[in-house]
Amino acid sequence: MTIQNWKGDVAVAKKLGFHFSATRPPEPKLVCWLPLCADWYKLNYDDESIGNLGEAGAGGILRDGQRIMIFAFYEFLGTQTNAYVELFAIVHGVQLARHLGYQQIWVEIDTQAVLHLISKEEGDWQLLTKLRMLKRQMHLKFTHVYREGN
Repeated sequence: MTIQNWKGDVAVAKKLGFHFSATRPPEPKLVCWLPLCADWYKLNYDDESIGNLGEAGAGGILRDGQRIMIFAFYEFLGTQTNAYVELFAIVHGVQLARHLGYQQIWVEIDTQAVLHLISKEEGDWQLLTKLRMLKRQMHLKFTHVYREGN
């Protein structure tokens, strides 16, 4: 048990025989918006679901190098898995950008598992197939970002 888990009087807890382990606070992480090269645009997205196979939605924003919003979107997706919702947000955002004529998109992803799925180019989900097709037609860059920076 750690002191952070105890909501009552620590002195009383110690007299009752509870032992607390010393914990270190997490190291702070520097989170910032990285600038873009000319003619590149950044897609950030977020998803929300009630459980992993629950009611879900996804949205995103495309910005230019000056952080000016180009477009934003949101869509309710019904009952879906977390991975599906994240991939939907990425594919939908990239498709919208392509439709509007933007060809160089940097997608920041806050889930390592989804970044792994995209980089391995394995799996036969329809969304991964669409993303592979878009990667052949556009310049896409995928990097990890901490959730706080997304």
